[in-house]
Amino acid sequence: MAHTALVVVDMQNGFFNDNTRHILPFVQRLVGDDRWDVLAFTRFVNRPDSGYVRWIGWSRFMAPPEIDIIDPLRPLAYSDPIRPPIPIESGH
Repeated sequence: MAHTALVVVDMQNGFFNDNTRHILPFVQRLVGDDRWDVLAFTRFVNRPDSGYVRWIGWSRFMAPPEIDIIDPLRPLAYSDPIRPPIPIESGH
């Protein structure tokens, strides 16, 4: 039996802006589709000891609200008790 999964990558407040806003309706449609056995959301989370901080002094994406999944996706992401999303912290 085949299984299907949707992985929604880094749809976080810190990445959501005028340049990325146009993809939201497409992602909302995919997340709301019943064909997925697994629905997973990744989040980029920077750490104080990361290469980003040590090598280039970039210290964003360490805490909410930047690391939170964007509000328009939150109700879709967490509304299905049968297929709850799997939050995955990705330390790029």
